[in-house]
Amino acid sequence: AEQDRLKDQQGAASPTVPGPRSSLTERIFAEFLVGSANAQNTQAARTDEISIVLKPGQGAEVKLSMVKGSKADFSWTVSGGVVNFDLHGDGGGQETSYEKGRGAASDQGTITAAFDGNHGWFWRNRGTSDVTVTLKATGSYADIKRMI
Repeated sequence: AEQDRLKDQQGAASPTVPGPRSSLTERIFAEFLVGSANAQNTQAARTDEISIVLKPGQGAEVKLSMVKGSKADFSWTVSGGVVNFDLHGDGGGQETSYEKGRGAASDQGTITAAFDGNHGWFWRNRGTSDVTVTLKATGSYADIKRMI
């Protein structure tokens, strides 16, 4: 009787309780979820240029919103003088300094975000006349914003 019951169940519709998944199904499911999560962390490449006039003694800060490991190429120049600068990052209770300089007329390089957060520059004009700082950035960041 038990064997007949099992035969009848095999011929009937599948039970609504899911059975164990095959390893192929698990891999496809995992790839779909992991792929989606990675896509959310990937920021599209963009390019921005911003110019800021600094009066004598004035400072300004510009930051890129970046996820950990993302990169942005940058170059900035000063017309009318030189500035002191601090290239740094902050976010989620973390802070880091990438580079500092005094009396600089320009700088260029690549920022690799050490953690999720805001990464960018603080410039201060220690001269006696107005200067203009022009920043060009290209890379994987969500936003560029003037903080100060």
